[in-house]
Amino acid sequence: MGSRSLGYAQIKPDGVRNMAKEFDKEVAEGKRSPNPLHRFEKMNDDQLAKELTNPANAPLFVAAHMAIDLHTLNRHKDELHVTLEALGFFFNADMVYAKSDEKHEHLLKRKEAEKEHIPYDPGLPTDTVLQRSEHAANIRKWLKKGALALCKLRICNLLEYHVLVGKKLHCIGAWHFSSPCCHFWTASDT
Repeated sequence: MGSRSLGYAQIKPDGVRNMAKEFDKEVAEGKRSPNPLHRFEKMNDDQLAKELTNPANAPLFVAAHMAIDLHTLNRHKDELHVTLEALGFFFNADMVYAKSDEKHEHLLKRKEAEKEHIPYDPGLPTDTVLQRSEHAANIRKWLKKGALALCKLRICNLLEYHVLVGKKLHCIGAWHFSSPCCHFWTASDT
């Protein structure tokens, strides 16, 4: 079960554990205080499945996933543009590279890799990858409709506001608070 996506956030129990470990590293380095996923780190698959299927937990899991994805994408900003499309794609990448393809020369659909039992890494959302991705095409469609113009993320004690300007996601402010939650709204809600 640890490798199956569950609940509203569609995150795997192993994914929650990996995010919790990443946040533990940030706490140890003084970059974060405290770890919003700490209580989930030692849970077994059945316990995590219950937590992942609880709709009240979905905002925390999605916000944590997005925070880690933003950190990852920012480490590669020389290779790609960090946009809402890129962030949405990377949350659930449908285009991958076989782990054996060290030069990333042969892009695969994730379903093909899974069908053939090929170990893979998600493709970074470069222009080439985004153009070939069905998932990214759906994201572009919704962005054109203006479905997501502004988002407010609250992860543990950090509140960040991000706004879409053109095709770029910009952080427009951050404040420190307590208690984890996350809220997304559309332009029509503001």
